[in-house]
Amino acid sequence: MRPAAASSVSTSASGSVSIGDVGKASKYGEQFSTDFEKGLNSKVVSLEQWKQANIKQPFTQIQAATPQYGAQTVSGFASGQNMTPTGTGQFLDQNVRQPFLSARQESPTWGAGLIDAFNSGMRSKGSEVTQAAKDMAWPRKWNKLSAKN
Repeated sequence: MRPAAASSVSTSASGSVSIGDVGKASKYGEQFSTDFEKGLNSKVVSLEQWKQANIKQPFTQIQAATPQYGAQTVSGFASGQNMTPTGTGQFLDQNVRQPFLSARQESPTWGAGLIDAFNSGMRSKGSEVTQAAKDMAWPRKWNKLSAKN
């Protein structure tokens, strides 16, 4: 089979419009516009009605439903959290509560041991402590005396 050869086609068209047809088209356009305008004017919606239907009513519904959004979010989150045990309570017991309770029980002895050690150190070095106190006080005395002169 051989492909069909392309043939060239030439067409021409001519037409004419009479002025009488233009007059009819103009009348159809005028009639359409007039009827369309009548239809629009017979269905006029006041601005107040439009605002009521498209602004006030939807916003009133949103305001009424808003508290439910938060409650649903929180309850949904809580139910999701409660579905899977995370071991948070055990972690807190082991790493927060028990160390805190242990430290609280031992803490009264911390201060007592520190004070006892300080006192015994001061007593064992009594003469040195007395001399150190005098040395620290002497420059103050000297500065006061020299300031008077």
